[in-house]
Amino acid sequence: MTNPTESEKIASLATQILKKEISVLKINRLGNDYTVATINDGVQDLIVKTGPGIEAEYLALSTLATINFPSPRIVGYIEGATIMTKLDGIEIRDLSASNRFRIIPEVFDAVEKLRACKSPIQSGNILDVSKGKRIAWKDYLNQVVNSAASELPGNSNDIDESLILNTIQLITKGLEELPGDIQLTLLHNDVNLTNCILDKDCLLGVIDWGDAIYGDWLYDMARLRMNLEQLSDVASLGLYKEKIKEVESREQLYYVCRLLEYLAIYKRYGKDYGVTNNQTLLSQVLSR
Repeated sequence: MTNPTESEKIASLATQILKKEISVLKINRLGNDYTVATINDGVQDLIVKTGPGIEAEYLALSTLATINFPSPRIVGYIEGATIMTKLDGIEIRDLSASNRFRIIPEVFDAVEKLRACKSPIQSGNILDVSKGKRIAWKDYLNQVVNSAASELPGNSNDIDESLILNTIQLITKGLEELPGDIQLTLLHNDVNLTNCILDKDCLLGVIDWGDAIYGDWLYDMARLRMNLEQLSDVASLGLYKEKIKEVESREQLYYVCRLLEYLAIYKRYGKDYGVTNNQTLLSQVLSR
């Protein structure tokens, strides 16, 4: 059952932001430190999010509005809570492979459209960048890789220690060869087909921008590739490889980084299938 106290809290925040009475339709998700709920303001259904990560999403969505990017629109904001439009549609992940094949080019184009939102300084979390904190793109990637590696203990029965060491060596070599003049732009940082919403035969929008960063646009593409590989979507992967063929070497480095990063995430949250699947995908890369 929905926690009445939580509903009352959301209703109070939403009323404070919108300056009118609202009704809470349902609590979509309760995390350790955030809440996502559907509300109605008497005219339309909206999404309200609360928690410490909301400022990053607010900054991202505000930036996206300047380039008319397909994403939710901010309706109101106060510290710790934001209200945005609700994208009513279906997740592209739920489509059949043939239907996904038809819509996936729109997702590729959306990721590339983000290149219009150039970083004001360097790379990193959107909040850090907004506060003037600077970190080089290579250093950011090193932080991601080192953090992931620290969460993958060699004495764990479900982790192939040799595979992880070889993966880190491959990434280290790739980072040494990575150009230093890459244009850094806004990234979603978790582009997967669950976050891509379809309306009829077109991409309605991309949701959940709380992890937004500034970096190389191919880093988002590599995350999407990981999702397609996990789904064994051969047809869509064919389109993907055609899309990135001129930058394949750089994309391959990011793909391996993503596999390692999400292997650690799956391990952290006990997602055994993801742990097994990502190690299989890493083994395929290293065997080439």
